[in-house]
Amino acid sequence: MKKCIFILALIALFPLFGNEPSLTIHDQDEIVVLKQLIEATQKSLNEQHTLLQSILRYRAVRELFFDDTTNSRKATNLVKMALQISNQLEESKMTHLFSKEFLEELSFYSSVGRKNGLGK
Repeated sequence: MKKCIFILALIALFPLFGNEPSLTIHDQDEIVVLKQLIEATQKSLNEQHTLLQSILRYRAVRELFFDDTTNSRKATNLVKMALQISNQLEESKMTHLFSKEFLEELSFYSSVGRKNGLGK
């Protein structure tokens, strides 16, 4: 009889089919940290996609400008794009990922824009 009560007590204390154990505070902290990491990664990825689109547009605008270097509207568009990309690179701290030549090109056009009051 004592053996039967002992077994029933064990079964009652350690159910075979029960709810999943609740998360401890420590486990929740790890989940919060991971969610924050995922959000930061997604934000960074979105910034990179935006930068990619900007660079693609910049190249197209640059080609249009090179086709007609006397067109001031095309020159202004090129300078504005260069300023925008320069700012994006600085804000995202990704300048080290790009070639020196590309950065110098952006710097040249950006400086023209700054001299003419188009950017910071």
